[in-house]
Amino acid sequence: MRFNTHINNQKAIEWGLNANQAALFDLLNQSSSWAKDVTIDGQVFYWVSRNRVIEELPLFYSKTDTVYRHFVELAKKELISYQKQGEKDLIKLTEKGKTWNEFTKSSSEIDPNELGNKSDTRKQIRISSEIDPTNNNTNNNINNTPLTPQGENLPKGKSEEKKLNRSGKKIDFEKIAELWNVENENNDSQLPFVEKVNEERRRAIKKFLAELREPTLECVEKYFKAFFAALKPHHLGENDRGWRANFDFAIKPKQVLRVREGAL
Repeated sequence: MRFNTHINNQKAIEWGLNANQAALFDLLNQSSSWAKDVTIDGQVFYWVSRNRVIEELPLFYSKTDTVYRHFVELAKKELISYQKQGEKDLIKLTEKGKTWNEFTKSSSEIDPNELGNKSDTRKQIRISSEIDPTNNNTNNNINNTPLTPQGENLPKGKSEEKKLNRSGKKIDFEKIAELWNVENENNDSQLPFVEKVNEERRRAIKKFLAELREPTLECVEKYFKAFFAALKPHHLGENDRGWRANFDFAIKPKQVLRVREGAL
């Protein structure tokens, strides 16, 4: 088991990784030091056992199918090249993935020395505060700048435009599928996971969002939690057909209404 996991928060946020995926990627980033190498067509891959991932990262993983899904997610994000060779999971970092150890210095990490001495800074502030307020190039310009009207004060048509812009925000289909998978995992993986968002599912998701109080990821997450909480045994395969509910079933408009009314 690893005693320390080093997550590059900057890269994790930039690449859209959650904490589990970031911990996994950090492990894969060091795979050349502990995993067995396998050469395929002149390229070196590393055999990363799913069970080994669980052993190394018990705080983040307990199921092999979850590890597999995150291998696939990292490959979709073009951070790793992922191949199967029999029962072996073979991993190779992409050029993008190799930048994991790079970071850009943030404003909170700037060396104070780069800003000059404190006395110099205070001097500049004092000088700027003593500028003649009647100077047309200083305070008068600031004070005379009209504020942009907001809310009810917007000119006619502007408020409607704002609403259209808000509701017309680009839909993150993959994130919605990920929210389903996370909630399913939190409920012992009782239902099928979403592996791919095709065009048919994209259309269904658009209809689904129209049924929610707000078409936001927060409302999607709350709905999935309510859906799983409302499941009955027959939704979990206890029926004469062995049928189980899935993502496509859950996002149907009539199911949204049933969950809302407590009649699933």
